[in-house]
Amino acid sequence: MGFLPQGTALLERASELAEVDAVIAAAQGGAGRLIVIEGPAGIGKTSLLAEGRARAASSGFTVLYSRASELEEDFSFGVVRQLFEALIATASEEQRSRLLGGAAAQAARLFGQREAGSEEDVFALLHGLYWLALNLAEAGPLAIAVDDLQWSDPPSLRWLAYLARRLEGVHVCVVATLRPLEDEHPLLTELLADPATTIVRPNSLTASSVAELVVQELGPDAEESFSLACHEASGGNPLLLRELLRTLAAEGVAPVAASIPVIERVAPDAVTRSVRLRMSQLAEEANRLGRAVAVLGDRVEREHAAAIAGLERGQIASAAAALVRVDLLRPEPPFSFVHPLVRNAVYESIPVQEREIEHARAAELLANLGAPMEQVAAQLLLAPPASVPRAVQLLRDAARAAAAEAGLESAARYLTRALEEPLAGEER
Repeated sequence: MGFLPQGTALLERASELAEVDAVIAAAQGGAGRLIVIEGPAGIGKTSLLAEGRARAASSGFTVLYSRASELEEDFSFGVVRQLFEALIATASEEQRSRLLGGAAAQAARLFGQREAGSEEDVFALLHGLYWLALNLAEAGPLAIAVDDLQWSDPPSLRWLAYLARRLEGVHVCVVATLRPLEDEHPLLTELLADPATTIVRPNSLTASSVAELVVQELGPDAEESFSLACHEASGGNPLLLRELLRTLAAEGVAPVAASIPVIERVAPDAVTRSVRLRMSQLAEEANRLGRAVAVLGDRVEREHAAAIAGLERGQIASAAAALVRVDLLRPEPPFSFVHPLVRNAVYESIPVQEREIEHARAAELLANLGAPMEQVAAQLLLAPPASVPRAVQLLRDAARAAAAEAGLESAARYLTRALEEPLAGEER
């Protein structure tokens, strides 16, 4: 049997897609809106977002995409950079002047187009980014897509809230995904409380859809009781169901009532079991690359992954292709896992002490390779104290850079971590 396609997450999603279509149509008519797709991990939020991006692009929108990640919550304006950085870097001089002209010039320092300012002009920076979006929308409607909003850095969230309050009358829409909030989060609460924000919450798949997918993956002879057990064990969560069925297929489990105890045994850790099974079937180079990407986080550059994995340049392509083939890595560069739960499964397969050592090694290697300071700092935050000789200086540099870009939360986090290092009294 073949692997269950990612598109299965779009079953029973007609009403959610209708809401997304309405937001796209409204932005085309100059009535910009924000829509948030909220739901637990694996419910199909990313698939809905991908479909929304495709529909916006086919409607003539410029589509900007960003994916927040746990490892990057302290990257000041990390989500904003993902959205605009590549666009500005590849623009002609004339296009860049137009995009960063007028009030948008205040945002130029985020993209290396002007010297950094002080931490006191936060409003000017937010206003500049707002006008950057509007300047971009002059040439045609703009769709901004942000995946996993719950991991967005605070400065980016402030900008999204600033933008959301000013969408009326502009050809810009924002489509974002979000897991339900477990803790108090004032910035996200403010964003969700805005009357102009549309919130959609995808439901779990029904038993009939689950039965359809069981037949698709395990064969037409699947018994009803077996399908109902799969529905109950997965809760109708598309990702959990897909990984459960993938594991059952790999183990050759017959879809009959007698196999229900196997479902109950496999289901609780279906994602972890499925991911580790696939990793175990790959060559050592692919395993090393998978672990390196898990340590480094999302959007990992080839050179950085090779250094952490200890692979030669020629080995990277085949190792990455193997991980893509078994649906672990996304096919497009830079390297990212197909889903945060998949990344977590690989990451947690590394023993805790080894993980800490790998984060310390990654910090040193990234610093030596000239990686952005915030990437180095993200690794230092997860490395044990006294494990990286230059830790204090690297964290200070990252804090200084973050403060200059109005990322005071990030700066405070880096300096707090620096205090965990062995320091002389005067330096402390």
